[in-house]
Amino acid sequence: MKIVAQLTDVPFTPMRAVIINCGTKWVTSLALASVLAHTDCPVLVIDCESKDASAAHFERLARACGLDFHWLSWPLRPHPAALDALFRSVPSDFVLLVDSDVELLSRRVFAGMTSQIAADTSAYGAGFLHGPAWMGQEHGLPAGTGYYAERMWIPLVLLRTAPIRRVLRAGCGFANRRPFLEIPGWPRLSRWIGYRYRIRGMRHLRIPGRRRRHGTQRVEIDGQYPAFIEYDTGADLHQRLQQEGYSFARLPAVLWGDVRHYHGVTRAGLTGRARRVANSLRLASIDGGTEEASVARDIRLRLSDVYGIHLPNE
Repeated sequence: MKIVAQLTDVPFTPMRAVIINCGTKWVTSLALASVLAHTDCPVLVIDCESKDASAAHFERLARACGLDFHWLSWPLRPHPAALDALFRSVPSDFVLLVDSDVELLSRRVFAGMTSQIAADTSAYGAGFLHGPAWMGQEHGLPAGTGYYAERMWIPLVLLRTAPIRRVLRAGCGFANRRPFLEIPGWPRLSRWIGYRYRIRGMRHLRIPGRRRRHGTQRVEIDGQYPAFIEYDTGADLHQRLQQEGYSFARLPAVLWGDVRHYHGVTRAGLTGRARRVANSLRLASIDGGTEEASVARDIRLRLSDVYGIHLPNE
Protein backbone atom coordinates (compact mmCIF):
# COMPACT_ATOMS: atom_id res chain seq x y z
CA MET A 1 0.00 0.00 0.00
CA LYS A 2 1.62 3.19 -1.23
CA ILE A 3 0.09 6.32 0.27
CA VAL A 4 0.05 9.45 -1.91
CA ALA A 5 -0.89 12.96 -0.82
CA GLN A 6 -2.52 14.08 -4.06
CA LEU A 7 -3.62 12.65 -7.37
CA THR A 8 -0.69 14.10 -9.30
CA ASP A 9 1.69 12.13 -7.05
CA VAL A 10 0.43 8.88 -8.55
CA PRO A 11 2.94 7.68 -11.16
CA PHE A 12 1.82 7.73 -14.78
CA THR A 13 0.62 4.47 -16.25
CA PRO A 14 -1.25 4.02 -19.56
CA MET A 15 -4.16 2.32 -17.79
CA ARG A 16 -5.22 2.41 -14.14
CA ALA A 17 -8.15 1.02 -12.15
CA VAL A 18 -9.76 3.35 -9.63
CA ILE A 19 -11.97 2.28 -6.72
CA ILE A 20 -13.63 4.89 -4.50
CA ASN A 21 -14.16 3.80 -0.89
CA CYS A 22 -16.72 5.59 1.29
CA GLY A 23 -16.98 3.64 4.52
CA THR A 24 -17.37 0.26 2.80
CA LYS A 25 -14.06 -1.43 3.54
CA TRP A 26 -15.31 -5.02 3.16
CA VAL A 27 -16.84 -4.72 -0.29
CA THR A 28 -13.95 -2.49 -1.36
CA SER A 29 -11.55 -5.25 -0.27
CA LEU A 30 -13.38 -7.70 -2.52
CA ALA A 31 -13.44 -5.25 -5.43
CA LEU A 32 -9.71 -4.66 -5.00
CA ALA A 33 -8.91 -8.38 -4.85
CA SER A 34 -10.95 -9.10 -7.97
CA VAL A 35 -9.34 -6.29 -9.97
CA LEU A 36 -5.84 -7.41 -9.00
CA ALA A 37 -6.74 -10.99 -9.93
CA HIS A 38 -8.56 -10.40 -13.22
CA THR A 39 -6.92 -7.33 -14.82
CA ASP A 40 -3.43 -6.02 -15.55
CA CYS A 41 -4.22 -2.62 -14.06
CA PRO A 42 -2.37 -0.98 -11.21
CA VAL A 43 -5.02 0.12 -8.71
CA LEU A 44 -5.70 3.40 -6.95
CA VAL A 45 -8.07 3.31 -3.98
CA ILE A 46 -9.50 6.74 -3.15
CA ASP A 47 -10.91 6.99 0.36
CA CYS A 48 -13.48 9.71 0.99
CA GLU A 49 -13.62 10.47 4.72
CA SER A 50 -14.50 6.91 5.76
CA LYS A 51 -15.47 6.53 9.42
CA ASP A 52 -14.97 2.76 9.61
CA ALA A 53 -11.17 2.74 10.12
CA SER A 54 -10.70 1.95 6.44
CA ALA A 55 -7.13 3.27 6.31
CA ALA A 56 -5.94 0.99 9.10
CA HIS A 57 -7.88 -1.93 7.59
CA PHE A 58 -6.19 -1.60 4.20
CA GLU A 59 -2.77 -1.11 5.75
CA ARG A 60 -3.20 -4.42 7.58
CA LEU A 61 -4.62 -6.05 4.46
CA ALA A 62 -1.68 -4.93 2.32
CA ARG A 63 0.88 -5.98 4.91
CA ALA A 64 -0.69 -9.37 5.67
CA CYS A 65 -1.54 -10.34 2.09
CA GLY A 66 1.08 -8.51 0.04
CA LEU A 67 -1.44 -6.52 -2.02
CA ASP A 68 0.11 -3.70 -4.05
CA PHE A 69 -1.98 -0.57 -4.68
CA HIS A 70 -1.93 3.19 -4.18
CA TRP A 71 -4.03 4.92 -1.51
CA LEU A 72 -5.27 8.50 -1.65
CA SER A 73 -7.44 10.33 0.89
CA TRP A 74 -9.96 12.77 -0.54
CA PRO A 75 -12.69 14.96 0.92
CA LEU A 76 -16.22 13.63 0.74
CA ARG A 77 -18.17 15.04 -2.20
CA PRO A 78 -20.99 13.89 -4.48
CA HIS A 79 -19.94 10.98 -6.67
CA PRO A 80 -20.22 12.94 -9.95
CA ALA A 81 -18.01 15.72 -8.53
CA ALA A 82 -15.44 13.16 -7.45
CA LEU A 83 -15.39 11.67 -10.96
CA ASP A 84 -14.97 15.12 -12.51
CA ALA A 85 -12.01 15.79 -10.21
CA LEU A 86 -10.52 12.38 -10.98
CA PHE A 87 -10.58 12.76 -14.75
CA ARG A 88 -9.25 16.31 -14.73
CA SER A 89 -5.85 15.20 -13.48
CA VAL A 90 -5.49 11.41 -13.23
CA PRO A 91 -2.12 10.49 -14.81
CA SER A 92 -3.39 7.76 -17.16
CA ASP A 93 -4.66 7.47 -20.72
CA PHE A 94 -7.37 5.01 -19.70
CA VAL A 95 -9.22 4.63 -16.40
CA LEU A 96 -11.11 1.52 -15.37
CA LEU A 97 -13.77 2.70 -12.95
CA VAL A 98 -14.77 -0.01 -10.50
CA ASP A 99 -17.44 0.64 -7.88
CA SER A 100 -16.54 -0.53 -4.42
CA ASP A 101 -19.50 -2.95 -4.50
CA VAL A 102 -18.48 -4.66 -7.77
CA GLU A 103 -16.62 -7.95 -8.09
CA LEU A 104 -15.10 -9.16 -11.35
CA LEU A 105 -15.66 -12.91 -11.58
CA SER A 106 -13.34 -13.57 -14.51
CA ARG A 107 -10.92 -11.88 -16.87
CA ARG A 108 -13.34 -11.92 -19.79
CA VAL A 109 -14.93 -8.54 -19.08
CA PHE A 110 -11.60 -6.72 -18.84
CA ALA A 111 -10.31 -8.51 -21.94
CA GLY A 112 -13.43 -7.54 -23.86
CA MET A 113 -13.18 -3.91 -22.80
CA THR A 114 -9.52 -3.52 -23.73
CA SER A 115 -9.79 -5.33 -27.06
CA GLN A 116 -12.87 -3.40 -28.17
CA ILE A 117 -11.60 0.03 -27.22
CA ALA A 118 -8.26 -0.71 -28.91
CA ALA A 119 -10.07 -1.72 -32.10
CA ASP A 120 -12.28 1.39 -32.18
CA THR A 121 -10.32 4.61 -31.86
CA SER A 122 -13.57 6.61 -31.94
CA ALA A 123 -14.82 4.89 -28.76
CA TYR A 124 -14.63 7.05 -25.66
CA GLY A 125 -15.26 4.03 -23.47
CA ALA A 126 -16.09 0.35 -23.28
CA GLY A 127 -18.37 -1.66 -21.05
CA PHE A 128 -22.10 -2.13 -20.56
CA LEU A 129 -24.86 0.34 -21.33
CA HIS A 130 -27.55 1.24 -18.78
CA GLY A 131 -30.92 2.27 -20.18
CA PRO A 132 -32.72 3.87 -21.81
CA ALA A 133 -35.90 2.84 -20.04
CA TRP A 134 -39.22 4.20 -18.84
CA MET A 135 -39.60 4.73 -15.10
CA GLY A 136 -42.94 3.86 -13.65
CA GLN A 137 -44.63 1.28 -11.44
CA GLU A 138 -41.42 -0.53 -10.49
CA HIS A 139 -40.21 2.77 -9.00
CA GLY A 140 -43.44 3.53 -7.15
CA LEU A 141 -44.59 5.92 -9.88
CA PRO A 142 -47.40 5.89 -12.43
CA ALA A 143 -46.51 4.06 -15.63
CA GLY A 144 -44.48 6.17 -18.04
CA THR A 145 -43.86 8.99 -15.58
CA GLY A 146 -40.15 9.43 -16.19
CA TYR A 147 -37.58 8.43 -18.76
CA TYR A 148 -34.17 7.10 -17.74
CA ALA A 149 -31.61 8.37 -20.26
CA GLU A 150 -29.02 5.99 -21.66
CA ARG A 151 -25.56 6.08 -20.07
CA MET A 152 -22.49 3.93 -19.61
CA TRP A 153 -22.94 1.48 -16.72
CA ILE A 154 -20.91 3.55 -14.30
CA PRO A 155 -20.15 0.82 -11.69
CA LEU A 156 -17.74 -0.80 -14.17
CA VAL A 157 -16.51 1.02 -17.26
CA LEU A 158 -13.25 1.65 -19.10
CA LEU A 159 -12.88 5.28 -20.23
CA ARG A 160 -10.39 7.24 -22.34
CA THR A 161 -9.28 10.26 -20.36
CA ALA A 162 -8.63 12.57 -23.36
CA PRO A 163 -12.24 12.92 -24.61
CA ILE A 164 -13.54 13.05 -21.03
CA ARG A 165 -11.20 15.96 -20.27
CA ARG A 166 -12.27 17.69 -23.45
CA VAL A 167 -15.94 17.78 -22.50
CA LEU A 168 -15.09 18.65 -18.88
CA ARG A 169 -13.30 21.75 -20.15
CA ALA A 170 -16.40 22.55 -22.20
CA GLY A 171 -18.55 22.51 -19.06
CA CYS A 172 -20.13 19.05 -19.32
CA GLY A 173 -19.32 16.39 -16.75
CA PHE A 174 -20.61 13.43 -14.77
CA ALA A 175 -23.25 15.44 -12.89
CA ASN A 176 -26.73 13.95 -12.66
CA ARG A 177 -29.84 16.01 -13.22
CA ARG A 178 -33.57 15.63 -13.61
CA PRO A 179 -35.26 18.22 -15.84
CA PHE A 180 -39.04 18.36 -15.30
CA LEU A 181 -41.11 18.86 -18.44
CA GLU A 182 -44.83 18.92 -17.62
CA ILE A 183 -45.28 22.65 -18.21
CA PRO A 184 -43.27 23.44 -21.36
CA GLY A 185 -41.41 26.71 -21.14
CA TRP A 186 -41.72 26.80 -17.34
CA PRO A 187 -38.96 24.56 -15.94
CA ARG A 188 -39.18 25.92 -12.37
CA LEU A 189 -42.94 25.45 -12.23
CA SER A 190 -42.54 21.99 -13.73
CA ARG A 191 -40.03 21.10 -11.01
CA TRP A 192 -42.29 22.46 -8.28
CA ILE A 193 -45.19 20.42 -9.60
CA GLY A 194 -42.89 17.41 -9.92
CA TYR A 195 -42.29 17.37 -6.17
CA ARG A 196 -45.64 15.61 -5.83
CA TYR A 197 -43.85 12.41 -6.88
CA ARG A 198 -42.19 12.48 -3.47
CA ILE A 199 -45.59 12.19 -1.78
CA ARG A 200 -47.11 8.73 -1.95
CA GLY A 201 -50.74 9.90 -2.06
CA MET A 202 -50.09 12.44 -4.82
CA ARG A 203 -47.92 10.48 -7.21
CA HIS A 204 -50.86 9.54 -9.46
CA LEU A 205 -52.16 13.10 -9.73
CA ARG A 206 -52.17 14.12 -13.37
CA ILE A 207 -51.74 17.75 -14.36
CA PRO A 208 -54.17 18.71 -17.13
CA GLY A 209 -52.54 20.84 -19.74
CA ARG A 210 -51.71 21.29 -23.37
CA ARG A 211 -48.75 19.79 -25.13
CA ARG A 212 -47.75 23.20 -26.44
CA ARG A 213 -47.41 26.37 -24.39
CA HIS A 214 -45.99 29.68 -25.56
CA GLY A 215 -44.64 27.97 -28.68
CA THR A 216 -42.74 25.32 -26.72
CA GLN A 217 -43.41 21.68 -27.56
CA ARG A 218 -43.30 19.05 -24.83
CA VAL A 219 -40.64 16.39 -25.20
CA GLU A 220 -42.05 13.28 -26.86
CA ILE A 221 -40.40 9.86 -26.54
CA ASP A 222 -41.93 6.70 -28.01
CA GLY A 223 -45.22 8.56 -28.43
CA GLN A 224 -45.34 9.48 -24.74
CA TYR A 225 -44.63 12.70 -22.85
CA PRO A 226 -42.44 12.10 -19.77
CA ALA A 227 -42.90 14.28 -16.71
CA PHE A 228 -39.14 14.25 -16.28
CA ILE A 229 -35.98 12.77 -17.77
CA GLU A 230 -33.49 11.15 -15.41
CA TYR A 231 -29.90 11.85 -16.41
CA ASP A 232 -28.07 9.61 -13.96
CA THR A 233 -24.33 9.92 -13.29
CA GLY A 234 -22.54 10.08 -16.65
CA ALA A 235 -25.66 10.26 -18.86
CA ASP A 236 -25.08 13.89 -19.88
CA LEU A 237 -21.46 13.14 -20.66
CA HIS A 238 -22.45 10.06 -22.68
CA GLN A 239 -24.92 12.07 -24.72
CA ARG A 240 -22.46 14.93 -25.30
CA LEU A 241 -19.68 12.64 -26.48
CA GLN A 242 -22.01 10.85 -28.88
CA GLN A 243 -23.08 14.21 -30.30
CA GLU A 244 -19.40 14.97 -30.90
CA GLY A 245 -18.95 11.78 -32.91
CA TYR A 246 -17.59 9.42 -30.27
CA SER A 247 -18.95 5.91 -29.90
CA PHE A 248 -19.19 3.52 -26.98
CA ALA A 249 -17.89 -0.04 -27.32
CA ARG A 250 -20.68 -2.12 -25.82
CA LEU A 251 -19.92 -5.51 -24.35
CA PRO A 252 -22.20 -8.46 -25.23
CA ALA A 253 -24.96 -9.10 -22.72
CA VAL A 254 -23.64 -12.58 -21.97
CA LEU A 255 -20.75 -11.00 -20.03
CA TRP A 256 -23.13 -9.60 -17.40
CA GLY A 257 -22.75 -12.98 -15.75
CA ASP A 258 -19.06 -12.27 -15.15
CA VAL A 259 -19.81 -9.34 -12.84
CA ARG A 260 -21.28 -9.43 -9.35
CA HIS A 261 -22.79 -6.23 -8.01
CA TYR A 262 -23.61 -5.95 -4.31
CA HIS A 263 -26.25 -3.44 -5.31
CA GLY A 264 -26.67 -0.44 -3.02
CA VAL A 265 -24.00 -1.35 -0.46
CA THR A 266 -22.05 1.84 -1.13
CA ARG A 267 -25.09 4.01 -0.45
CA ALA A 268 -26.15 1.89 2.52
CA GLY A 269 -22.74 2.37 4.11
CA LEU A 270 -23.06 6.14 4.10
CA THR A 271 -24.37 8.10 7.06
CA GLY A 272 -25.32 11.67 7.82
CA ARG A 273 -24.02 14.19 5.30
CA ALA A 274 -22.70 11.46 3.01
CA ARG A 275 -26.12 9.83 2.69
CA ARG A 276 -27.77 13.20 2.06
CA VAL A 277 -25.24 13.84 -0.71
CA ALA A 278 -25.86 10.42 -2.27
CA ASN A 279 -29.65 10.82 -2.19
CA SER A 280 -29.78 14.51 -3.12
CA LEU A 281 -31.37 13.95 -6.55
CA ARG A 282 -33.49 10.88 -5.87
CA LEU A 283 -37.31 11.11 -5.96
CA ALA A 284 -37.97 7.40 -5.69
CA SER A 285 -35.73 4.40 -5.27
CA ILE A 286 -34.27 3.11 -8.52
CA ASP A 287 -32.64 0.10 -6.89
CA GLY A 288 -33.46 -2.23 -4.06
CA GLY A 289 -30.34 -1.63 -1.98
CA THR A 290 -28.41 -4.08 0.17
CA GLU A 291 -27.12 -3.49 3.68
CA GLU A 292 -23.39 -4.18 3.89
CA ALA A 293 -23.75 -6.13 7.14
CA SER A 294 -25.88 -8.74 5.35
CA VAL A 295 -23.11 -9.55 2.85
CA ALA A 296 -20.01 -9.16 5.05
CA ARG A 297 -19.88 -12.87 5.86
CA ASP A 298 -20.12 -13.84 2.19
CA ILE A 299 -17.39 -11.35 1.34
CA ARG A 300 -15.01 -12.73 3.98
CA LEU A 301 -15.59 -16.25 2.68
CA ARG A 302 -15.01 -15.21 -0.94
CA LEU A 303 -11.84 -13.35 -0.05
CA SER A 304 -10.56 -16.45 1.68
CA ASP A 305 -11.84 -19.20 -0.61
CA VAL A 306 -11.51 -17.51 -4.01
CA TYR A 307 -8.59 -15.11 -3.60
CA GLY A 308 -6.63 -16.72 -0.79
CA ILE A 309 -6.87 -13.57 1.29
CA HIS A 310 -7.30 -14.18 4.98
CA LEU A 311 -8.17 -10.89 6.60
CA PRO A 312 -6.67 -10.03 9.96
CA ASN A 313 -9.07 -9.92 12.90
CA GLU A 314 -10.67 -6.53 13.47
